[in-house]
Parts: sequence; structure tokens; C-alpha cells
Amino acid sequence: MKIENLIEKQLKIIKEILNLVESSDKFEKEEKEKSAELLKQIEEYFESIITNFRLVLKGKKMNILTCHNYYQWSRDVFIAFVKNIKNKWNSNLESLRLQLLDLFIKVREILVNQHNEQVPEDHPEERIEHYNRNKNKIETLIDDYYPFELYNLLKIQLNNIDEAKLNRIELESLFDIRGVLEARFGDINKAIDIYEDAYDKIPDSFFFNYNLALLLEKKGDIEKAFTHFSKVASKEKDPEILLIITRLYYLWDYYVEGIELIQKVLNMYYEVGTIDDHFLSIRGYPTYRETIANLAVFSNFLKKPEIAFNELEKAKRNFEDYPFQLLEPELNRFMFGNWNEEMEQLETELKQLRQQNSPLGENLTLQALIKARKANSYEQAIKFLDSVKLSSSDFPWLKDLISLGKAESADKFNKSIEEEKFQKEFLKEQPLLFEPYHVLLFGIDIYQEKLKKIYQKEQRSVDSGIKIRYFYKS
Repeated sequence: MKIENLIEKQLKIIKEILNLVESSDKFEKEEKEKSAELLKQIEEYFESIITNFRLVLKGKKMNILTCHNYYQWSRDVFIAFVKNIKNKWNSNLESLRLQLLDLFIKVREILVNQHNEQVPEDHPEERIEHYNRNKNKIETLIDDYYPFELYNLLKIQLNNIDEAKLNRIELESLFDIRGVLEARFGDINKAIDIYEDAYDKIPDSFFFNYNLALLLEKKGDIEKAFTHFSKVASKEKDPEILLIITRLYYLWDYYVEGIELIQKVLNMYYEVGTIDDHFLSIRGYPTYRETIANLAVFSNFLKKPEIAFNELEKAKRNFEDYPFQLLEPELNRFMFGNWNEEMEQLETELKQLRQQNSPLGENLTLQALIKARKANSYEQAIKFLDSVKLSSSDFPWLKDLISLGKAESADKFNKSIEEEKFQKEFLKEQPLLFEPYHVLLFGIDIYQEKLKKIYQKEQRSVDSGIKIRYFYKS
């Protein structure tokens, strides 16, 4: 069986790799033990692939999915192994890594072929596409090096590329990854130069406009950054990307432009004909509640609440099976400051949640924030906020809302030292601040305006978790 021969070769390479690590005095005891543990796990996955593939050949078709799972897990563990000792990687290990990757691809090809043979003709969507390493040579290089965090080796490979032999898609990938590597490990100005040069060559590239905009925003060239953001927004149809840009518009007070983007997302709902949460989630759309919350926050800053309420009435006319009776009060209390009415509703909801043994954190945090804003002293406000006891079932970010509430209370009672302390606690965990959706739900619009000034001066998106292609700041 060909797959057994391939996996036997993989097992042999795994043992060679382990021998190199264990016989080298460059690796610490802990590194050797961790390496042995990871490579042992890979061996077990390989053996499971063989066992399940034999069952597939005997007619148990569903076991092919198990084979795919073990294949992916084995590759993921191998990536973890390399990352564990990447700082001591050498040419011998690299040679074996590349041999192993080649075998991984051949094993996958067999698994894909076997899977596709079992797919009924009337369900072509269930077929798995073969991975063509020649389709985009740059993407292949990235896939071979970037997940393993072997960035210097990737740079060497990229420097040997003859740009004249690349097609447009490959050229776009080349400039893109060069810009990302420079942004992450080099000089932001060099990264900007790379993207500006790339933009001159391919001005309609989503990646060049988007990543260049993020880097310019980081540098503080805001007007130029938003010129590129607007180019992305004018063509982009991914609602997730549009709301990321909307969040940046919020951070820089681009409210008119933000509403235009939010309207694009809202129009998508009318095109698909529903705002059902489940339907939207499986298509990667944000919920209607999240999107109209963005609209409400932006229209509130423009002192035009009718924009949000007109959208709400339009949705009521077009979508019948949606709980507008829950959504409308949220908009009203935010727009008109009806937070006292919310206290009664919170008590009712808390009783129900306790009966259901459901998490209480969101309701308790909102309740404490409302009480703290009405407190007569700083000490009383902090007491309300400290009374919130979050459980392991609650969202971790609720503690950051409490830090924000404490900073807001310190500001109200002129406790500058305490305010700075709580601001630092909050910004460490939420460097992009809370998105407009949470601004509406918890009524943090006024104090977060003060935090926005800090963001605009010190934070910036590329340092704060916004994703650029291939680039994650953790």
C-alpha cells in the first residue's frame, strides 16, 4: 500500500530528527524532552492514519474523515515541534523538515483522491480540492515557512525570486509577504516603502491598500491611511472586513464615512433576505444586532439618532421573524439615556438567569456600571464595581469593563492617580478599546472618548491586534 510506504518514510525522518536533537549539546534538557514528546505524538498519528486507511479499503468509507483529521493533527504537531526549537534550527534539521513536508503533501494527495472517489456525483460540493503547489509559487513558499515561524529562511527564499518570472497573483503575494515580514520584524518605514512601491504596480490590490492603510495609521499619517481604507471599502464585499474598518473609523471620529460602510453591510442583509442570526453566522456575516448597534453609535455622535431608528423601522417592515422587542429598548436607552429603566429589567433578567443556572456576568457588570455612575463618592462607586464576582463561564473581557468603570469613576471624582492606574489596566487588555457594539450595550460612549485620545496618540492598530495578512500581533 503506497500510503504505508510514505508514512514509513515519514517515521524514519522523524526518528532522524529526534536523533539530531538528542545528540546535540545545543539543546537544553527541557527542549529535548518536549521534542521527544511532540515527535512521539506524530508517530501515533501516523500509525492511526494507516489503521484507518486500511479500514477505508475494507469498505468503511467514513474512516477517511478520521484519516484527514489525523493527517492535519500530525502536521499541526510538527509545526509546534519546529516552533519549539526554531531559535536553534540548523541546516541538517531544515533538510529533513523539507523532506517531511514533501511526504506530507503526497500523503494528503492519496487521502484526497480516496475521499473524492467516494463523493456521489450529485454532491460535487463535497469534493476536496487538490493542493497545487505550482499555482502560486510564493504562496507555496509562505505555507512551507511562515506557519513554522522560520522567517529568516523565508526571507532568503524570497530574495532569490526572479520577479520577472512571476504572474500578477504571485507578484502580489511576493510584495505582500515582504511587507508583512518587514512590518513585523523590521522597520515600519521600509514596510511602507514596500507597500507603496507595490501599490504603484498594482493599485487595485486589496492587500496592498488594506495593509498600507494600517501601517500609515500606525505611523500617524491618518489622512493618507484613510484614503487607502476608502479604496478597500469601495470594493470590499466581506462584511467582517468592512466592520474592522468601521471600528477604525470610530477610533478616529470618521462618523460619516463609517455610516456609509455600515450601510453597505445592512444592504447585504436585504440582499440575502433575512437577519436570522444562525443564517448569517454560517455565512460569516455579523449579526443584525451588532451592525445596527454600530449604526446607532455613529448616528448618535453625529446627533442624528433618526438614522438608526429609520433603519429599525425599515427592518421591521422587511423581516417579521426577529425579536425587535428586545432590540428596540437597547437603542432607546443608549440614545436617550434611559438607564434607570434598565435597572428594573436587569433585576428581572437576573432572577431568570439564576433559575436557569446561566452566567450572570454581563447583567451584573452593566448593573454595577449604572450604579457607579450614580454614586455619591469615589469609594461608593468602586464598592459597586468590586461587588461583581465573575465566574469561569463569563466572558473574560467583562473584567476590562470593570476596569474602565473604575477609571471613569476616578475621573468623575478627580482621582487622577487612580484613573491613570485603571486606564493602564484597561488599555493593556483592550488596546483597541471596546467596539461600538459594546459601547451601546454598556453605555461607555462618554468615557471611551477620553480613551480614544490616548489611542490616537499612543496605541495604533498594528500594535493592538488588528490583523494584516499573515501578520498577527499577540
